[in-house]
Amino acid sequence: MRKEVVLITGANGEIGHGLISHLGQRGDVQIVALDVTPIDEALRGFCHPFIQGDILDNMLLGRL
Repeated sequence: MRKEVVLITGANGEIGHGLISHLGQRGDVQIVALDVTPIDEALRGFCHPFIQGDILDNMLLGRL
């Protein structure tokens, strides 16, 4: 069975951290995280993949 994929923008913010921690501990979804700054190493293991970039970059979003 395929896991549901969740895209979290603003992954390095307070809400993003909380979502990644919660969903990552559940383990039943694939987390794709996006932020303009590198994400904390403690959360990186939950994200497959982490993408460093800007939500306003249309070419980047098109590749997702």
